[in-house]
Amino acid sequence: MKLGKNRWHSIDSFRKRFVYKSDGRFDTWRILKTPGRVEGDCDDFAVTMLWLVSDQSMFTFWKKLLTGTASFWYCVTAGGENHVTLKVNDQYIDNIYPAFSSLPKHKMLSKASLLQIAVKMLLGKLTRN
Repeated sequence: MKLGKNRWHSIDSFRKRFVYKSDGRFDTWRILKTPGRVEGDCDDFAVTMLWLVSDQSMFTFWKKLLTGTASFWYCVTAGGENHVTLKVNDQYIDNIYPAFSSLPKHKMLSKASLLQIAVKMLLGKLTRN
């Protein structure tokens, strides 16, 4: 994937700082913007990665989703766990395989709708900052 040097630096920094932590009662999606160690689950990793690829622009984030350049996929891991993967510019990435790949690493089930994404991100804003 072609990205500028600064974006690659932000992506590499995020991958190194990310620590998996399951959601609480609600399945929420949130962009992890804090410096230092960041905790989140697979969907937090995916939305943050799209935000970073979008040069930290919410306009570009939603434009990529609206135009189909990017999408979030519900999938199942080899261990049978429910999971979310980001597909952007025909490349896949997730917190289990945090490097862009032209092939998905999990069994793909369905693409998240824009409404699902918006509701889950809104819940993320309302339930935890």
